[in-house]
Amino acid sequence: MSEKGTSDYGVISDMHMNKLYGYLIDSSVLYLPFQQQLISNRGASCQLRNTMSELMYFLMRHAERGIVTDDEIIFNVWEKNQLSGTYSRLWQVMQNLKQKLDEVGVENELFIRVRGKGYYLMNDKITPLYTFDKSKSGKESSHVNFSRI
Repeated sequence: MSEKGTSDYGVISDMHMNKLYGYLIDSSVLYLPFQQQLISNRGASCQLRNTMSELMYFLMRHAERGIVTDDEIIFNVWEKNQLSGTYSRLWQVMQNLKQKLDEVGVENELFIRVRGKGYYLMNDKITPLYTFDKSKSGKESSHVNFSRI
C-alpha cells in the first residue's frame, strides 16, 4: 500500500493505518460491525444476528453508491457465506433490522426500499468512525484515537 490508499475496508488510510471502528447513525446510535452491536447515547443497546449485521455492514460500505440491488445483497450477504438467500428472506431480515434500529432510537428511515430494484441507504445519516495509531515507530500503540474523516 502506498502512503495513502484504500484499505480492505474501503477506508482512506495513511501510513498509520486508519481502521474502521464503526458507524455513527443519526448522531445518536453507534453501530459496531465487528461486535455486531447497536448502542444508543440513551443507554439502549442490542446485539444483531450474524446475517442482520452482515446486511447492515454491506449496505453501509456501499452507501455512497446509491441503490444496492437485491441480487448484489443476496450474493454478498448470503451466498458468499454459504447461506441460501431469497428475496423474501432479504425482506424479512430488513424488517427485523429496521425494528432493531427503532428499538435503539433510530426513528427515521435509514434504508429506503426502491421497488423492484433494491435498497438505498440514507448516506447523510451515517458517519464512519475510524481508529488510528499516532505512533511514528510503526509499532502499534496501546492508545487509540477516534476520528471522523
